[in-house]
Amino acid sequence: MIRCKYSVHIDLNEIQLYSDICVQYEHSDCESVLFGTPKCWDDTLLNRLDIDSYRIIHVCGKLIPYGFFNRVTDHGGIWKIYNIQKGEFEKTYLCEKGKVYFGTKTGIGRECFLSDYSAIIILLPEKCTLDLNDLYNLFKEEKVEFRFDDVVSVLKKIAKSNSDIIVLRYSANHGGSLSIFCDKTDGLIYEDDLNSWPTLDPELTYRNGLL
Repeated sequence: MIRCKYSVHIDLNEIQLYSDICVQYEHSDCESVLFGTPKCWDDTLLNRLDIDSYRIIHVCGKLIPYGFFNRVTDHGGIWKIYNIQKGEFEKTYLCEKGKVYFGTKTGIGRECFLSDYSAIIILLPEKCTLDLNDLYNLFKEEKVEFRFDDVVSVLKKIAKSNSDIIVLRYSANHGGSLSIFCDKTDGLIYEDDLNSWPTLDPELTYRNGLL
């Protein structure tokens, strides 16, 4: 059994959602429990956004330490590392602790938004353009290692680049969290939403690269 307590922090350009999850084992502590973020967060956003009016960019990244990457990992790239369908863009870059394998996959619609493809999602309005190589260079220039905290500055830069872009970062931190970066947070999440989300056995969504 899973019990969940929610909290939210709303600023002008940022929303932080947290789920404090407590697992009560019914038979033994050897039971397996899927970790992830509450699906009710995604359902709420889908009710507030016209998701079909956005191009959805899933951003994938994984740091492989020095001594552990080779021609095999280079050949398979980020797709083999996470065992996910190949996207349309992939590159690597070196940082202090190793090599980062980077990739993106673009799609549209509700199914794409709810997929477990990645833990970082960029919602790009139809009228906006975002060059994938420029996106890659943002991560490369700051040598992002795709840890919990080191992606934030880049994601904020992406959100600030256009007033209509929305950037989402899902995390396993705090028992599950979601950061939303955008020009204006009005109308996306309200504090009253916490009262409508399930607190007992909420459906959880796992996403590849959950930070």
